[in-house]
Amino acid sequence: VIALEVKIVPYQPLTAAKYSPLPTGIQHLKGIINIQNDDEKCFLWCVLAALHPTNRNPQRVSHYHPFEFEPNVNGISFPTPLQQIKKFEEQNGISINVFGFEKEFFPLFISQLNHISTKVDLLYVQSDGNSHYCLIRDLNSVLGLVKRAKIRHYFCRRLFEKISLMIIRPTVNNLTVRK
Repeated sequence: VIALEVKIVPYQPLTAAKYSPLPTGIQHLKGIINIQNDDEKCFLWCVLAALHPTNRNPQRVSHYHPFEFEPNVNGISFPTPLQQIKKFEEQNGISINVFGFEKEFFPLFISQLNHISTKVDLLYVQSDGNSHYCLIRDLNSVLGLVKRAKIRHYFCRRLFEKISLMIIRPTVNNLTVRK
């Protein structure tokens, strides 16, 4: 060995903070709610937006202030790093999945709590040194998996693959039953 160079940098885990606009390419997607907070609690506001949905201006953080102390956030810091999501899930009985986006979507954290009925999908975005969580209201529509003809497409979060199901209408004596 002729030379050895060692560089030491402080470890900075992925954390999300204040409002940040969505990256180009997904700004138009209607299935994502980008909550416009000015504090470092975007993770909390997104979870509350999933638990208490509203159709009128869902990006406004004021809708979720009445529920701010509903979840157990003991030991959870704000901004919330990905490493603390599992603890939040266990304390609150909520399954949380986090996805990233850089030209395409990819998983950052997939919940191990499959048996939980309350599931929350979040998008973690970074821009200009700022990072932010957004709520994915409908993962299938965000990923472009819309129903076509008689085939419905669903997205498997665990396998990160599309599943297609053929819709078969029930019949009685070879006659289609209409609902």
